[in-house]
Amino acid sequence: MKKFIALWVVCSAVLAEPSTGELKAIMDNVSSDYAECAAYFGITSVGVERSGEKELADKYRGISTSALTYAIESAKAGRTEDMAMKVTEARVKMASEQMMTDIGRDFSNLSILLSKYRLHCKKAMKSPEYVFSKWERKQKGE
Repeated sequence: MKKFIALWVVCSAVLAEPSTGELKAIMDNVSSDYAECAAYFGITSVGVERSGEKELADKYRGISTSALTYAIESAKAGRTEDMAMKVTEARVKMASEQMMTDIGRDFSNLSILLSKYRLHCKKAMKSPEYVFSKWERKQKGE
């Protein structure tokens, strides 16, 4: 949670008096990224648990929970808490469904998700500023 608070500080420092719409759009995209990472880490936890690696599965489940928290907090920009929860739940569900389709509902194909999401989600969980900066640059058309 400390990292997420740091993200809000970065938001304030980086965006010199951003418009509400600009900040909401950035935070919406940040929320979507974290929802996707929550789905990725959640599915990965199931896959590694099925292979008998309970400790690693617990670690991934914890990271998934943190990503979910970041997604909800980011979604609160311009929304009620209840709506932020609903939006985030829908995003995680859609991402999870797509990921399960991508691996053919077969956890032995988990490497497909690893190659697509591992680096981005690992970086996102280490540095919320990275995710915010990515979407700020895209918002500015860079």
